[in-house]
Amino acid sequence: MGEAYVDGVGSTWTNTGTVIVGSNATGFLDIANGGALSNTYGEIGGWPGATGDVMVYGTGSTWTNTASLRIGTTGSGSGVLLIADGGAVSSGTWVNISDASQLAIEVSGNSMLTVGTYLTNDGVVRLGAQAHLAIGTYTPITVTDTWGGTGAYQTFGGVWNGGTHQFLVGAAATTTSGVL
Repeated sequence: MGEAYVDGVGSTWTNTGTVIVGSNATGFLDIANGGALSNTYGEIGGWPGATGDVMVYGTGSTWTNTASLRIGTTGSGSGVLLIADGGAVSSGTWVNISDASQLAIEVSGNSMLTVGTYLTNDGVVRLGAQAHLAIGTYTPITVTDTWGGTGAYQTFGGVWNGGTHQFLVGAAATTTSGVL
């Protein structure tokens, strides 16, 4: 198992090539508390039998892929990307989520994925409202051009609108009788 940590304000990792998390086995990458990673291509669980987990969390934590980001490889490698607590991930061109992989975003108004051209979801995108998130409409994923794929969108604490690509948080139901 390989692990890498980019933790704390001022902690940076700049790679002019490809960052692969979970190449031939299991890999873990943690970008936290203002850490920053910049590379050309990103792959999470990119090879047959490999698994990769990446967590990007904390205000100011960023992962910048100037070209593309692949989360898993169809039919073989699996990957998980978690963006939370104000973390941000970007891809200059495309993002692909394979059939055995997932993208999870804690919707907070600050946690986000930005995609330059298109996103293909053949896996699972999970969107969950941060505790005490205000009622409103949020855009945790921004795609400049095309959305595609046959994958699922799962939510908690809100509703995903697949037409507008927005996460809607409404008022919580309350009762005094103990029965909803």
